[in-house]
Amino acid sequence: MPDDVFATPLPELPPEPQTPALGSRPAHPADRVRDCLDYPLLYEMAELLPPPNAVGCPREYPAIVYLIMAALTPVTKSKRSTVGLLSSPQDWRSVRAGVRRHLGRRAAAALPLTAPSRGQYQDALNNLPVPCVDLLEEEFRRYASRQALRQGLFPGDIARVWSRPERRQLIVGDATVPKTPSKARRETTADPVTGRSATTVSTPPPAPTTRTGRRRRKVRGTKWFFASGRDDGYWSRVILSFSHVAGGEYEDEAAVAVRQFTALKSALPHCMGIVYDGAIPRGPP
Repeated sequence: MPDDVFATPLPELPPEPQTPALGSRPAHPADRVRDCLDYPLLYEMAELLPPPNAVGCPREYPAIVYLIMAALTPVTKSKRSTVGLLSSPQDWRSVRAGVRRHLGRRAAAALPLTAPSRGQYQDALNNLPVPCVDLLEEEFRRYASRQALRQGLFPGDIARVWSRPERRQLIVGDATVPKTPSKARRETTADPVTGRSATTVSTPPPAPTTRTGRRRRKVRGTKWFFASGRDDGYWSRVILSFSHVAGGEYEDEAAVAVRQFTALKSALPHCMGIVYDGAIPRGPP
């Protein structure tokens, strides 16, 4: 039966806007590599790491090389792929060019002609950041807070309505167990709007071991705490702080969250509050 038999036809509604997935705007790997090479935080953190030893078996590569490789690992999906990427003479020349832009010609000329091996990279990850992990976390919080302020988060020149604060005036915190990348499964689905096929990665929950949450579901893995600032825009999120939740009386999720929020308080003086779940117990009524 036509829809205009007893009345005028209904107007056609525009399609509902769909929230883009995190992988819906894939960037070319070369662009992401270039972004890592020009990320200022890496060069600031490299100054906090210890220099190569003057005696014994000195480290062949400076700290900035291993920090660049650590930043490239999420792009290449594995440490082995990162080493394979930089083994290309063209990509290694790009690394040398990035070091030259930020640290000068002398630092770039001191680099070897080939990239580090897989063993050298793993040895640096095991030993290099250990003495300076607290300084590295503090530097990350400081840089992330500055970036959030540059993006308009936690502004100090707008009204502060305590009964209805804006999203950008609040810090959002949570702790989670990252899912194992090795258990990810690739699925090809058709986009309902464009009809094009898209590859998505879904990770099933790991085997049960430990985790707390609303559903009390148990998974295997290491729990990490994250604090972030967000605006109304989907791509405006800034990770402000992170920390390992080791467990125990003073290392449970609530204790780690309180310490991280306290550290962010001085860097974000116009923050109006915290958004968190039930992991932090309520006080007495």
